[in-house]
Amino acid sequence: MVSPNIVVLSAPSGAGKTSLAELLLLYFPLLERSISSTTRSPRKGEKDGRDYYFLEEKEFIQRKEKGEFIEYAFVYGCWYGTFRKTIEEITRMRKIALLVIDTQGGLQVKQVYSSAFLIGVLPPSVAEQKSRLLKRGDSLESIESRIAAASKERRILRTHYDIRVVNKNLDQTALRLVSLIKKRFFLS
Repeated sequence: MVSPNIVVLSAPSGAGKTSLAELLLLYFPLLERSISSTTRSPRKGEKDGRDYYFLEEKEFIQRKEKGEFIEYAFVYGCWYGTFRKTIEEITRMRKIALLVIDTQGGLQVKQVYSSAFLIGVLPPSVAEQKSRLLKRGDSLESIESRIAAASKERRILRTHYDIRVVNKNLDQTALRLVSLIKKRFFLS
């Protein structure tokens, strides 16, 4: 099988990776989002099969043990993972797989597919990160936990990711990422 073209988009919580991913998909139709699986409950407005595949923990673990995921991680008390078959389907469509995942998952993808393009997104500041998390409805306890985890994530982004961008303006950041992705995969 041909090595798939993969873009991994990772960021600390509140950096805007989900919003950026939505814009990337609009601006660059050659990208196809890989929908991740999770054992967490859906947030307001999220739908199974569109935002995530919401699985019970028992099913997730069974599928993990069968080797169905190319990456998986236990983050903030929940499992997250990317199905291998999803990447294969995107590759068959001759598209670039866009994985919106945490840094642990990004490192696992790079181990499986060394050609994966790892992009790290950072918020402009910790204050802005907190503000974004509050706006999306996270609890204060959750926000503090996510802010604490962000320093480790920033270190991983700095040392293992191909590029890092600060997301001050969604449109400008998305357009810059489209340009970098095209350059990486030799597309005009």
